[in-house]
Amino acid sequence: MVYSLAVSNYALLEQVHLELGPGMTVLTGETGSGKSILLGALGLALGDRADASVIRPGATRCTVEATFDAAGHTEWLEAHGFESAGPLVLRREIAAAGRSRAFINDTPCSVTDLREIGIRCVDLHGQDETRALAERTTRLNLLDRCAGNAPEVAGYRAAFATWQETRAELERAEQEASAPTADSDYLRYQLAELDHLRLDAVDMSALESERGRLVHAAEHRRALYHAAALLEGDDRSQGGIDLLTSAAKALQGLEGFPEAEELGARAVSLRIELQDIAHSASALAESAEEDPERLAELDQTLSEFERLKAKHRCADQTALQTFGVQLQETLDRSADREAAVERARNAERLAREQLAAAGDALASTRHRAARELVEHTRTRLNGLKLERAHLEFVFTPGRTPDAWGTEDVEMLFSANPGTPPLPLVQVASGGERSRLMLALKAASGAFALAPTIVLDEIDTGVSGDVAARMAALMRDMAEHRQVIAITHLPQVASRAPQHIQIVKTADIPPVTQLHALGGRERVEALAAMLSGSQITEASIANAEALLAELG
Repeated sequence: MVYSLAVSNYALLEQVHLELGPGMTVLTGETGSGKSILLGALGLALGDRADASVIRPGATRCTVEATFDAAGHTEWLEAHGFESAGPLVLRREIAAAGRSRAFINDTPCSVTDLREIGIRCVDLHGQDETRALAERTTRLNLLDRCAGNAPEVAGYRAAFATWQETRAELERAEQEASAPTADSDYLRYQLAELDHLRLDAVDMSALESERGRLVHAAEHRRALYHAAALLEGDDRSQGGIDLLTSAAKALQGLEGFPEAEELGARAVSLRIELQDIAHSASALAESAEEDPERLAELDQTLSEFERLKAKHRCADQTALQTFGVQLQETLDRSADREAAVERARNAERLAREQLAAAGDALASTRHRAARELVEHTRTRLNGLKLERAHLEFVFTPGRTPDAWGTEDVEMLFSANPGTPPLPLVQVASGGERSRLMLALKAASGAFALAPTIVLDEIDTGVSGDVAARMAALMRDMAEHRQVIAITHLPQVASRAPQHIQIVKTADIPPVTQLHALGGRERVEALAAMLSGSQITEASIANAEALLAELG
């Protein structure tokens, strides 16, 4: 429960300290006096968003501090690293520059932490909550709080995040695979052309030399035979070898002339070299045969080589080989992309299956909570003169899973028999919506939610006996939870043991003040609520009668 609320420089609240007890407390006051502002300050301490505009004019900072009974929150506090001994104190500070600071038991924390523990402490019903039920997320959040299905919600959202990641990865892989560089068939064709040339095993320069020899084979053979004949001679003339042999003999025959003998020895050496040259020339002439088939093969290979060089703009064999390596790498990447797409597709399919299983588990908890909430709410509606009203939650599969689940849910309501149930915001009057919301809030107490519930004018649009019945239900709720109600109805105000009146002064700027009422002050406040500014003896009597019922 909330022990106290201390507010400094929040809007019309200059310095306010509100002590609260167990059971039911009502806050009353004229329209515009600052009742909802007080709840706004409480919401700030519970983690609501805020900016510097909430700071009272002339102040540099606003502070809101709410103190709670820490019972039931020890495990959460210890798990998140906060002090758990003593009461639970939530504090929020907003500076004029817009900076916000949050504290749990005097330890700095994130607003997310503040909001998480705040939800555990207070169920804050604002005036727009009924309208908010038109939103799917509000209805699902209501069911989740009643279901107490935090593990299922966490499991589903983790599965949803994983699915989202796998979808993004699949989309990325498919985009890469669809790029022009991923045309595997064309890449393979280009590689096949290069592989046919066997560039790694064949030297194209050597093939060009071989082709040159084949083209000029006859000419080379004639020249080689002629050279051999000049050296060896024939029947008609002596060759160079014979002439050199004769010269060597002549030089070696000069006795006593060593220089001449040396020349003769050199001539003998030359003769031996010439004989080798003649033999080699004859051998080459014999090997220089024409081979038309080989020449045609070389022509085809070299022509293809030149074509591919021009096609791929490569200057030589080395450049063409490098281009082939690049083609293979591109093909490998393309194959990897195709494999990546398949891997991503399998991962997305598995994640989708896991998401569906998590969605089913989450939906099961919500369906159960919906049935139980409807049953508990129907019991409360009976006491609010809506005995024949119909309420149900209708679940339908969503078009696609989202962060909230795999289903849509609608809250259907009918206040009268024979009238088909329709979405709440379409069919219920203001008074009917007020009674339904109170019944829902009362029913939610059966699910052990926050120990404190704040009701901001939930009784709008009702009067008379219905107002009295709503007041009785609030009093019943206060048997098990702390109830703080802002109201304009004397029937409700008279039911609370604690009555706080909120008054706005005529100062400039105005100041909102709080007064705990008792005795004659409370009687007069209730009388004013009954008859307006002119308090009559009849309204005083009615006020005393209402308080007498409180006992």
